[in-house]
Amino acid sequence: MRRARAPGHPPPLRPGSVRIRVEAAGVSFATQLVVAGKYQRKPPLPFTPGTEVAGTVLESAPDVADPLPPGTRVFAVLDWGGMAEEAVADAIHVTAIPDGLPLEAAVAMPISYPTAGSALMWRAHLSPGQWVLVHGAAAGVGLAGVEIARALGCRVIARCGAAKRGVPLARGADLVLDSALPFRDAVREATGGAGVAAILDTLGGPVFDENLRCLGDGGTMVTIGFAAGGIRSCR
Repeated sequence: MRRARAPGHPPPLRPGSVRIRVEAAGVSFATQLVVAGKYQRKPPLPFTPGTEVAGTVLESAPDVADPLPPGTRVFAVLDWGGMAEEAVADAIHVTAIPDGLPLEAAVAMPISYPTAGSALMWRAHLSPGQWVLVHGAAAGVGLAGVEIARALGCRVIARCGAAKRGVPLARGADLVLDSALPFRDAVREATGGAGVAAILDTLGGPVFDENLRCLGDGGTMVTIGFAAGGIRSCR
């Protein structure tokens, strides 16, 4: 989301932090939860939403080691406060953007890609050639999961709304399933009856039980969100 300029007071620069001129800010399901007061962390009121930003460095606190020069394009993760002209982030959470990566795309880097990457690499321990099922595959974390799984040499079954099926296809998905329809049989058919090695589930709720029936021997399901419902009981 491109930021909108509005008058206001800039946030104070605190020790160990960097001031960023915000050019793009992310909007996600988690943002909605924070605004509604339903996220696990509650900001003090009043507050400005926004946990992921991209922009340029304005200044760094004097105690920041190896500060990035002013004008450096960066992305950063915040507790909140990103939907503003300026934001202040801890220096450890600020990363320079490589040349050629647009700010609007870079804004997904602080949260969506590390979340999907840690789920697929650290938890699911994917290997090349394995099948992966990704839910919410046209949204932030899900789309990042599609790209990361493909980069790891895996084959991807993506699940999203029919109107958005072209999004994961363009990012390398082998098969896209309509999220309005049951998916167990289609997954089993695509994998020759073997099932998938891993499932990246950003939805929770009703898909949980059907997920279990899509796993192959020794498969792993990583649930990292509950956009479609609450936590299901395994009892």
